[in-house]
Amino acid sequence: MPTIKKYQLLQGFQLTQFFEVNGKAVPITFSHGIRKPYLIRGMFYTDVPELQAVLEADNGFGTIFHEVIPEVIEDVIEGPTAEEIPKEEVPIEETKEEIPAEDPIKEEVPEETEPAITDYPDVKNLQEARQKMFDLFPGEFKPANLPNKPAVLNKAKAKNITFSKLK
Repeated sequence: MPTIKKYQLLQGFQLTQFFEVNGKAVPITFSHGIRKPYLIRGMFYTDVPELQAVLEADNGFGTIFHEVIPEVIEDVIEGPTAEEIPKEEVPIEETKEEIPAEDPIKEEVPEETEPAITDYPDVKNLQEARQKMFDLFPGEFKPANLPNKPAVLNKAKAKNITFSKLK
């Protein structure tokens, strides 16, 4: 299972720097930083363990850049797809039940229950809250939809999510 790590600049919007990995100079570019409509620092992603170790051992780690949130991508399990699995044909038995005339059929109305609210106490800052929303609802939210803390909290509330330790 390769672990993709995301590193982000603490200052600036873009930076290219060379790191020595296994005796070779490897260029690393922190890119896609923007100023408006909201501030996003430059980022770099890698799933190469040797490069991750070099980045985390560098003097700039924690001062120039830091690791944001590690993401895990699971390997695809080989097996049949849903289309390949034969659907069993189950004979439908026709049953005719006679309902006595004196017993009217009552429609059962399900009781309305409040949806479960999920709390994410591990989320401690606005950036982590935004990332959690992007991870939980891929493609539904864009950074422009979540520009500040009130917007993030409103969208989270609409999705029955709370961040109890968000500062």
